[in-house]
Amino acid sequence: MSPKSAQVLVLATGGLLVTYATLDARRGNVPAEQTYKRIYSSFLATVALGLAADLAPELVGPFAILIIVAAWARHKGAL
Repeated sequence: MSPKSAQVLVLATGGLLVTYATLDARRGNVPAEQTYKRIYSSFLATVALGLAADLAPELVGPFAILIIVAAWARHKGAL
């Protein structure tokens, strides 16, 4: 996987995690404090994966895809 593809997947993964956190907050499934923690941890994970994508894109790209699939499965395709 090319470094550019891995970086795009990392950004898409971070955006998806933040989107799911805000969807849960709007539906009232989680309190505001937990929503803040989820958005903050999504940001930290995106930064960490982005740095790792610069060093080992062939490992980070598939890992980002795995995170996307896990988030989609957990929310049962809410998007």
